[in-house]
Amino acid sequence: MLKKIVLENYRCFEKSVLSFRQLTVIVGSNNAGKSTIIEALRIVSLVVKKMTTANYIQPPTDLGLPQTHIGLKINLDTFQIDLRTIIYQLKNNVNATITAFFENRTKIVI
Repeated sequence: MLKKIVLENYRCFEKSVLSFRQLTVIVGSNNAGKSTIIEALRIVSLVVKKMTTANYIQPPTDLGLPQTHIGLKINLDTFQIDLRTIIYQLKNNVNATITAFFENRTKIVI
């Protein structure tokens, strides 16, 4: 089960931690980021699904991950995400990241 996600430089979230329980309801005013959270959850879901069948590759060096980590490529074309606006306030040279933490201590960095 997903315990929490951390959104960094992702759309309207500069750095936010969202914790989840067995039942979590997302509410907020217009432009509060509800759709962005759902989008992030959809991406996490896609990565988790692909992890069971993927061929793993080395992560990009600009992520600064140790070489002990493994990575995979996912296709976001079906998500209709505008990658030009995915980084918080369009910061230059700063990656947008989604980090998902699961109950079984698995950690996924996207």
